This record gives sequence, C-alpha cells and structure tokens, in this order.
Amino acid sequence: EKIWTANEQPIIFIINHIPMWVFENTYSQQEIIQPGLTEPFFEFLEKKCNSPIDHLTSSLSPCNVEACELPGEFSIYPATTPVLVIEDVGFTSEGKPVFHSHEHLLGAASKFELIRKIL
Repeated sequence: EKIWTANEQPIIFIINHIPMWVFENTYSQQEIIQPGLTEPFFEFLEKKCNSPIDHLTSSLSPCNVEACELPGEFSIYPATTPVLVIEDVGFTSEGKPVFHSHEHLLGAASKFELIRKIL
C-alpha cells in the first residue's frame, strides 16, 4: 500500500499485490515487507526480480470518496469527491501475471490519457 501526496494532501492510493514466486531466491519474507522495497516499481520487477512487465490489462471505473475504501488520510475530502479507480494486472511477454493493483486517483491525479492502437 502506498499514498502519494501533492501539497501535503493525499491524491493517490495504490495497493499492489505481488505473488510470492516473484520474490523467490531474491528476497526473504522479512525483506519483502519493508516499505519502499519495490520502488521504482517497474524497474524493481525487471531488474531485481527478473520479471519485466510487457503489458497491462486495465479496468477504469468512476467512484467517489464515500463509496471507496480509502485510508483515513482521505477523510479531508467531501464524500462526493470523484475518484478514478484503476485495476491493473501486469504481465510478462509470455503472458504470466506478475502483479495486481488497485489505484485510487483524486483531483488532478485522476486525469488519464491513453493511446489506442488499431491492431
């Protein structure tokens, strides 16, 4: 779990789930629970765990502060404040899932741009 802030206010809350096999032969049980171990995230997966991410599948949905399960730090926002919720699964080039994440983005952090490619 991680909270990002802007001007000392929380704007992003992310929960990443990484399966134990990703850490095998690299980190102990005690090491994997240390804050900041996985930062920067994609570089950590590629260089430290030999699990480079090739692509993500993502689902985006609208929410509001009241309806989302957010940490207490987000109680500074009105209940109707919009939240963009992104659920991602990151895959290797072989199609093996490496992580699952839930991202909650508020305010300016909820602006999301993408490029759509016709295959």
